[in-house]
Amino acid sequence: MQITFLDQPALRLISAKAGTFPSGIKDAYATIENRLPTLSGRKMYGLGFRTENGFEYHAGLVPESEREEQEFGFPIIEIPAGPCVSTTLFDWFDNTDQISALIGLMIAHFGTDPTRPTMVERRSMNELHLLVPITHLQHVQSKTGASMP
Repeated sequence: MQITFLDQPALRLISAKAGTFPSGIKDAYATIENRLPTLSGRKMYGLGFRTENGFEYHAGLVPESEREEQEFGFPIIEIPAGPCVSTTLFDWFDNTDQISALIGLMIAHFGTDPTRPTMVERRSMNELHLLVPITHLQHVQSKTGASMP
């Protein structure tokens, strides 16, 4: 698995919470997607939050404007900027069973920043970026290199 280290910029997202995890993920995305005339050119994220009650998943859309935020009327989630480790899963739509395992491997190897969610960025129906927030990018880079088994 090829790992990329990056400074993830802050995100402000229109969000829809999955009723259950993982079975409610598709419905959360559909709640947002059904309001859009096209998905072309739109950035969508999946956000995984650890909570006192377990795990919450939210689908998120980068809004084009404040007006779009208001028109949707959905909750807004703001994710602070910070360092992340990332890998790419190709043909992800046919390999969704690998997403949790790959995120788990990155967390086991690099740790995680519990103040920010794990994220997936949908680049296309073929390409999914998996992002795990970490606390100290410089320390991790010098310690680990850029790949793992």
